[in-house]
Amino acid sequence: MTHYRGGKYFYGDTHGRDPFLLLNKTKMNSDRNITDIYQGCVEYDIENSTIISIWPKNKTSIDIVKLRESITDIGLNDPIFTKGNYQEERMIVDAKEFFDKVYYWKETCFYNGPDGYWYGFGTKYNKLIRMKISKKDYSTTVDEWSLNDISLYKLGDYKDQDTSYCERRAYSCIKDGYLYAIGAGNDDNLLYKININNPVDISKFDLEYDIQRTTYSGEYMYLFNWGDYILGHKFSINKNDEIICRDDKTEYEGRSIPYLMSTPLQLGPLMLGYGGYENSFYKLLFLHTPYLGTINNLSSPILKTADKTMKITYTLTEEV
Repeated sequence: MTHYRGGKYFYGDTHGRDPFLLLNKTKMNSDRNITDIYQGCVEYDIENSTIISIWPKNKTSIDIVKLRESITDIGLNDPIFTKGNYQEERMIVDAKEFFDKVYYWKETCFYNGPDGYWYGFGTKYNKLIRMKISKKDYSTTVDEWSLNDISLYKLGDYKDQDTSYCERRAYSCIKDGYLYAIGAGNDDNLLYKININNPVDISKFDLEYDIQRTTYSGEYMYLFNWGDYILGHKFSINKNDEIICRDDKTEYEGRSIPYLMSTPLQLGPLMLGYGGYENSFYKLLFLHTPYLGTINNLSSPILKTADKTMKITYTLTEEV
């Protein structure tokens, strides 16, 4: 049927601990050339068994890499993890104009857009800098938007490629064409929702001050998509943009996903992602906890017609 924790909690349950269950953690090659690709993953091409990654290479360019990776299938000769021999394409894209405009080139974040583009965002004072990258020809445009009196916390953070291990943090995410980002300074109890193609379309959400506290959270993904929800430290946002705050009594308790650094991929009730800790690197498989599986015990299908009344009864039994 399902794991015993499958229906234990719900995203909107302010008392529930976890909206996920870590099912499997497989250790992978920790070579920086490979871990950067996995942890910088922004998009999955399931049909072609490919992941697409974006990683700031230096102060002037970004790497866009398409890497062969078995996502929903595996062949007899496929390794459990790639060692680089399945790399399909690497494109170095000029990002100097974008990086010159942001406060710090590594404190940016790249995302998969819903409209045939990848997006990079960064900030400088009260300005939001956008880099728009075509998936067709890798052409780019850079825009600088004034946010007036709005201050945003850094949107992401990438570790230099000359360091011994990979690390990526995301303090923001894109959902349904909007950038969700955390406020900074006097706005550190606010969350902003900004249209990625229309900067005057901005909404803000008030959060309890002790709920926000992103720097107390131990995870790498501080704000991320999870099913129909956006999860943050001690709060959730449902599909109607309603804020659900947790009432944990402990200041440091939050809703975190261990090790995850890449954009997660939803596969039915499962979520796939990549990440690690220092020199350890893992492929991660999670289960949505508000999930109940069922099986069909009927010997043949029942056809519901207008002249019939159908009643389905479920018997749920708690096993200790």
